[in-house]
Amino acid sequence: AAPPMPGRAVAGAPSEEKSLDDDVEKVMKAADATNALLKYCEKEGKDLFVAAQFCSYTTQASLSRNAFGSWTWRGRHQGQKVVAGLKYEVRMSTNEYSNEYYAIDIFKPWQTKKLPVVTGVRTLQTTHNLVLPASR
Repeated sequence: AAPPMPGRAVAGAPSEEKSLDDDVEKVMKAADATNALLKYCEKEGKDLFVAAQFCSYTTQASLSRNAFGSWTWRGRHQGQKVVAGLKYEVRMSTNEYSNEYYAIDIFKPWQTKKLPVVTGVRTLQTTHNLVLPASR
């Protein structure tokens, strides 16, 4: 197989990291992503924060078996509901001097009136302190 052309995403691969824009702001608001992060921090016994700060995000086209199902995949799992959509991985921090940050996974279905939903929140580590856009 030929290598991907420069500047073009590989099919099925996550996009390049992106900065905050109107698209992700709307998706985060509709999915109530910041509240999901707050609940995750409370559950994990993490220090509560005054305001989580956006770091970056990626997107990836996806097929997901879930309650959004609007068409049926004819294959090994025949009859299961499958929906196409866009997966967002939003990275946020609660402390610009920490090497810990959070990934919020959001699924936004295509061709449906369903709202985006948070499908997971997890803690990630970096080997260096984060430099958030607001502190640059």
